Amino acid sequence: MDSTINLCENLGHKVENTSLDFPADEISRAIVTIISANVAYVVESQATQTNRDISNEFFERVTLQMAENGKNFSASDYVNAIKINHRLGQKLEEVFEKYDVLLSPVLASPPVKIGYINMNSSDMNQYIERLSGYSPFTGIFNQSGQPSMSVPLFRTTNNLPVGSMFSAAFGNENLLFSLAGQLEKAQPWKEQLNEMRSKFLKTI
Repeated sequence: MDSTINLCENLGHKVENTSLDFPADEISRAIVTIISANVAYVVESQATQTNRDISNEFFERVTLQMAENGKNFSASDYVNAIKINHRLGQKLEEVFEKYDVLLSPVLASPPVKIGYINMNSSDMNQYIERLSGYSPFTGIFNQSGQPSMSVPLFRTTNNLPVGSMFSAAFGNENLLFSLAGQLEKAQPWKEQLNEMRSKFLKTI
C-alpha cells in the first residue's frame, strides 16, 4: 500500500490513517446468514426447475453445506442480518463525512494457489475462513452498498497485479471515476495487463 499512498500524495491528495469501528463478528454472522438463506432458496429452486437431485453431482459441496445451513435461520434472523448491513452502511457514511475516499488493499496477500479456496471442500467453515482471510476488505462494502473500485496500480516481484481499493459515500461514484482517471494517467496499468494477457495466451 505504500506505493499507492505515495502516488496519491504526489497527486496532491492528503492521506491519513484511520480505522473502522464496528463489531466484526456481528458483520460476519450477518453475511453468512444472508448468503446461506439465499443459497438454500436457489438450490431448491434450481433442483425443482431442472428436476435434478440436490447432490454433489450437480452442486459443489460448499454450496450444499451453505444451503443446509440456510435452513437453520428464521425470517427474523434474515431481517436482523439485513438491518445489520444497514447499520454498517450508516456507520460508514459517518466516516465519509470526514473522508472523501477510503483506501485499503483489495486482498490480504498475493494470489493464493488454485484450490486453496475450494468450493468442493467438505469443510464449509474452513472455506469461509480461507476466503475471508484472503479477502477481508471487499466484503464490507458488498454488505454496506457503498461504491468501491479496485485499481491494479502496481505489481508484485512475481509480476502479478496488486489491487488498491478505493471506496466512497453512497451516490459518489462520480468521485471514484474521476479518481480512477487521474490514477491511470499517472500510473498507467492497461498495457501491463495486456502484456500479461499476451504472455498467458502464448502458454496455452
